[in-house]
Amino acid sequence: MQVSPVATPGEAITIRTDAILTGTLVATSVQKIEKARYVTLWINMDAAATTDTPQIIPLFAPIQGTTPATTDDVWYSPNESDGSNAAQLPGGTGLSGADYTLTPEFAMIKMRPLLLRWESIDATTDEFRIKMTFRCEDAGFFQCHCADVGSGTLANLELKMSVTV
Repeated sequence: MQVSPVATPGEAITIRTDAILTGTLVATSVQKIEKARYVTLWINMDAAATTDTPQIIPLFAPIQGTTPATTDDVWYSPNESDGSNAAQLPGGTGLSGADYTLTPEFAMIKMRPLLLRWESIDATTDEFRIKMTFRCEDAGFFQCHCADVGSGTLANLELKMSVTV
């Protein structure tokens, strides 16, 4: 497949209709993104209580023949680091004849799956309108899992996505 040198953004489509969000994780619709360079998530949240704490887990699946279900064991989260590092020697027994740095210590960085969680709402009139873009050249499908993990119920959460090829 020949890729254009110019990135072309597409129209935003709704992957979760504007609806109440509770503490139970819900999945968006699964979208095929096989030829995409980037996925942009358009997040629209409205508060219902001052205890709302919205969270979103973006998930990607590899290119495959059939569209996976939201609960199939093929979904991967982007990773993120807290930015800190610690001096650490590699664990395990070294490979025989390996010729890479063994000392001084490596900079060990802790990596974790990405979980997007916003500050707790501080007024019922609060609104979030947030745009996030992810690189996804090697992914085939995209979805999000969402919940309100505060003690309230988020009035509405609508998610749209657009794809740049």
